[in-house]
Amino acid sequence: MSGLVERHRQLDQLSVALDGVRAGRGAVCLVSGEAGAGKSALVRAFAERASARVETLVGFCDSLRAARTLGPVADWNAAADPALGPLIGEGWEPRRIFEAVLSRVSERPTLAIIEDLHWADDATLDLVLFLSRRTARMRSLLLVTYRDDEATPGSPLGLLLGDLATTSPVRVAVPRLTKEGVSELAADRVDDVDELWRRTEGNPFFVTECLSSNEELPATVRDAVIARAARLGEPALEMLQTLSVIPGFVELWLADALGVDRSVLDDCVAAGVLRDAGDGVAFRHELARSAMYDTLPPARRRTLHAVVLDSLEQRGQADAARLAHHAAAAGDVGAVLRHAPRAADEAARAGSLREAVSHLQLALTYRDAMRTETHRELLVRLGDHCEALGRHATSAEAYREAIQLVTDGTARAGLLLKLWNPLSFAGHLDAAAAVLDEALAVIGRAAPSHELALACAQRSSHLMLSRRLRDAEPWGQDAMSHARAVGDIETLGYACIQSGVARWMSGEEDGLARIREGIALARANNLPRLVALGLSQIGSGGGENRRYDEAMAALEECVAYAEEFDLGSRGLYSLAWLGRCQVERGQWAEATVTLDRVVRSQRAEGVTVITALTALGRLRTRRGDPDPTRPLDEALELARHTGHLQRLWPVVAARAEAAWLQGRLPDELDAVAEVHAQARSLDQPWATEELAFWLVRGGAAVPDLSSHTPFGLHAMGRPDLAAERWQRHGCPYEQADALADCDDEQAQLEAVARFRSLAAHPALRRLRDRRRSEGRSTPRGPNPTTRGNLAGLTDRESEVLALLAQGHTNAEIAGLLHLSSKTVEHHVSHVLAKLGVRSRTEAATLAVAAGADRQI
Repeated sequence: MSGLVERHRQLDQLSVALDGVRAGRGAVCLVSGEAGAGKSALVRAFAERASARVETLVGFCDSLRAARTLGPVADWNAAADPALGPLIGEGWEPRRIFEAVLSRVSERPTLAIIEDLHWADDATLDLVLFLSRRTARMRSLLLVTYRDDEATPGSPLGLLLGDLATTSPVRVAVPRLTKEGVSELAADRVDDVDELWRRTEGNPFFVTECLSSNEELPATVRDAVIARAARLGEPALEMLQTLSVIPGFVELWLADALGVDRSVLDDCVAAGVLRDAGDGVAFRHELARSAMYDTLPPARRRTLHAVVLDSLEQRGQADAARLAHHAAAAGDVGAVLRHAPRAADEAARAGSLREAVSHLQLALTYRDAMRTETHRELLVRLGDHCEALGRHATSAEAYREAIQLVTDGTARAGLLLKLWNPLSFAGHLDAAAAVLDEALAVIGRAAPSHELALACAQRSSHLMLSRRLRDAEPWGQDAMSHARAVGDIETLGYACIQSGVARWMSGEEDGLARIREGIALARANNLPRLVALGLSQIGSGGGENRRYDEAMAALEECVAYAEEFDLGSRGLYSLAWLGRCQVERGQWAEATVTLDRVVRSQRAEGVTVITALTALGRLRTRRGDPDPTRPLDEALELARHTGHLQRLWPVVAARAEAAWLQGRLPDELDAVAEVHAQARSLDQPWATEELAFWLVRGGAAVPDLSSHTPFGLHAMGRPDLAAERWQRHGCPYEQADALADCDDEQAQLEAVARFRSLAAHPALRRLRDRRRSEGRSTPRGPNPTTRGNLAGLTDRESEVLALLAQGHTNAEIAGLLHLSSKTVEHHVSHVLAKLGVRSRTEAATLAVAAGADRQI
C-alpha cells in the first residue's frame, strides 16, 4: 500500500463494508472521483488487504468505441476460482448470467470489483442494479469505481446512480490531495511543493507523473506523461505509443505481434509506466494511454490498428466489440461490416441496446458497400433497438429508410406496422393512423396472417388511446381471431390486453377478464414486457374510471414486477399512476413519497411525467403547499404535444381546481371548454362530466348535462347524491367538496371535519369564508395548526413523522419537504419530545400503530 496518501479514511470505509459482508450482510460500494484521483490505486490496495479473507474477482470496463458486452463478467469468469468452476457458460442469456453471478456472490464472501463503470455497457449497468436490489441475499461486497464527472444527468451512469439511491449503497469519495498530502507524496523530491500543488491542483496521478518526469514541472497531464516516457529512451517511447492503440489490457502475445521488445516492456513495468497484469500489461492509468495515443500520427494509428485487428482475427478472438473498434479505427470497411453487426447482435442479446445501436450505426456508415438486403436488415434492427430505448425519432427514421428498400408487399406491410409503434408512442396519432391505413391496404382483409393480426391489434390499440373505446372492439375481435388462426401468441396477448382495456373502460365488465387472459398468456410464454403492459393497463384504465381496488393492486404488482425484470419505464409509469390514485384516495403521505420518486427519477419521460406532475400539482393545490402551479404548467405543455384526451383532461381539470381555490377560475374556462368539447365528441363520461362540472362552477352554460358520474350529479345540482357516490368510490376530498355545496348544515360541518382530517387548508378556508359571509359560524375544533393526530403535532411535524415512519432519513425528508436538514433535525426532536419516546424507531412504531404513517 505504499504511495497511498490521505486515503486511510476511505480504506476504513471499505473495511467496515467488508466486515459487514463477513457477518453475512451483502453491500454495494460506489467509489467515485475524478480521472487520476487514485480510485484504482485505492481499490488495489484494499483488495490486497482483503485477499486473505475473501475471494476477489476483478473486472474492467474499457474505453472502446462501444463497450464490451458484460466485459467485467467475462473478466470475472476468467479469474474465478477453478475449484468452483466458471461463473457463466457459453451463450447464456442475460437473466441466467445475472442469476449465476448472484448465486456465486451468495455462496461465499467475495469482493467483486468493477473498474471504470463510466465505460460500461447497458448490460453491466443492469447487473449492478440487479445485484444492488438483492444485497439481502448476497454474502459479498460489490465494489465499483467511476469518474464522478461522467455521471451527468440523463447519462446512463447518471440514471443508474439515481436508481441506486433507493438501495442505500456505501459511497466512498476519493478527493484530490491537500497541499500537505502533495508534500508527503513529494517527500523532498521537489524544491517548490506549493508550485507542484498549484500546478496539479492535487490530482494524485498528475502529481506522481510530475515527480517522475525529473524536469521542470509540466503544464498538463499529457506533458507529464510524455516527459516521463521520454526519460526511458526512444525505444520505450515508441513501444508505449504502439501499445497505446489497445485500450485496457494488452495480452503478451498481442504485444509480440506488434513487434514489442520484451526487455523494453520489462523496463517500462519496472519504471512504473506500465503495470504487470498477469498474462499481459496495462498502462498505469487510462490518462497515460490516451496521452501516448494522442502523439501518434494518423497514418501510424491506422496501421497499428490494422495490425491489432489482423492479429486478433488470426488468433480467433471472439470479442466482436473489440474487433469492431479496431476495424473502425483502421478504416477497414470489410472488417467493419464483418464485425460490427455481430457485435450489435451480441450486445442486443445481453440487453446492451445502446451499444447495439452504436455498432449498427457504425456499420450503416458504409451502407453504400452493402447489399440491399443487408442494408434493410440492419436498418430494421436499428429501428427495433431505438424503439426499445425510447429514441422514437431515430427509430421512425430507420424504419422509413428500410421501407424505401422493400418491394415485396408483405415485407412492406410488416415494416409499416413497425413504424406505427414509434409514431404512436411519440404522440403522432395522425401519422400513425395513416401508416396503419397503408399497411391494411397492402395486407388486405382476406386470409389470416401475422401481419393482419398485428395490424388489427394496433388499430384497436390506436382507437383505445384516442379514447374511441367502442370503436376499438371490432378490431380487437378481428385481431384475436387472426392471431389464434396463425398461432401468434404474442399478438393474441397484446390484442387481449389493448382491446380488453377499451372494453372495460367503456363499461363492459368482461373487458377486465380479457386483459387478465392476455396477462396469463404473456406469463405462460415468458413475455415480461407484455405482462407489465397488462398490469399497467388495469392500473391506468381502472384508475381513470375510479376502480381503485383493481387499479391499485395491479399498479403495486406492476411496480414490483418491473423492478424484478428491470422494465424501468413501465414501472415508473405505474408508479406515477399509483401516486395519482393515492392523491384521489386521500392517501397524501404515501402520494408524497410515490410522486417524489417519479419526478426525481431521470428515467421518467413523456406520459409518465405528465401523470406525475398533474397528480403532484393537484396534491400541492389541495394541501396549500407552495408553488402548486409550476408542475401543472409543465404538465400542460407536455400534454398539449400529445393531443390525447387522456393526457389533457386531468391537467386541465387540475388547473381549474387550483384556479377556483385561488379565486381565478374564469382564467381557465376557455381551456376547460376546449377539452370538454373533445371529451363530448368521444363520449367519455368521466372526462366530460368532470370538465362540465368546472364549467358550471365557473358560471358557464353547459347543454346536455349528464349524471353518469359524481361530477355530473354535482354539476346538475345534486351535491348530496354526489357525496354519497364519492364515499362509495373512496374519494374523501371530492366527498367533502360535494358536502360543502349542500344546503344542509350537518353536511357542511361534516365537510369541515373531512377537510380538517386531510389538512386540505385552502378548501377549508374557502368553506369557512363562505359560511362567515352567510352569517354562520364554523366550529374551530382543534388548534388550527394541529390535527387529530398523535400528541397534537403540528402539520409539519405530522408530515415529518409520517415520512420517518416510512423509513426515510433526515436528508431524504428534507428533500421531500423542501426543508434544510437542520430544520428537519429540529422537527424530529420536537416529535420525539411530544410523543415521549427516545428513538426514531419508537416514534415510527407508534405512528404505524395509530395510522399516522399514512397522514400528511
